[in-house]
Amino acid sequence: MVDLGMREKVHFIFDEQLHASDRVQAVWSKIIEIIHDDLRPLIGGRPSHRNDKEVLPLQAADLLAWHVRRWYDEKQSGGNFQSPVLDVMKTMPQWGAIISGNYLDDILAEARGIGRLRQKISTFFADEKIRQQIREALTASAPLS
Repeated sequence: MVDLGMREKVHFIFDEQLHASDRVQAVWSKIIEIIHDDLRPLIGGRPSHRNDKEVLPLQAADLLAWHVRRWYDEKQSGGNFQSPVLDVMKTMPQWGAIISGNYLDDILAEARGIGRLRQKISTFFADEKIRQQIREALTASAPLS
């Protein structure tokens, strides 16, 4: 993104949702760990959660999401969703991608795999016998030149 001239930090603001808000906060550190290094400086901090009845950008996001979802569902079933709001939205500059459930499942599996690998490494190095063997190997080896 920096290569494209995008240097502004992104601030994530989610609609307040009792348990979903807690889950977002709980996984945020993991998300920051796995995103590409080039993107990390563009993250503006932990997400905040606001009431969509009070925050106009959240209302706009809900409007957009509802119309895009309705358009996509109609298209998948052979229909053609029409709406004056969607017509106006189509004239605006935009970027988007359709991400399949299978793709999201793959991402989740990869993230879980990273977590399991980290757990195995932590467990391995937590074993005092292993740590002692490493210390002995390091003290027995010739100093680096």
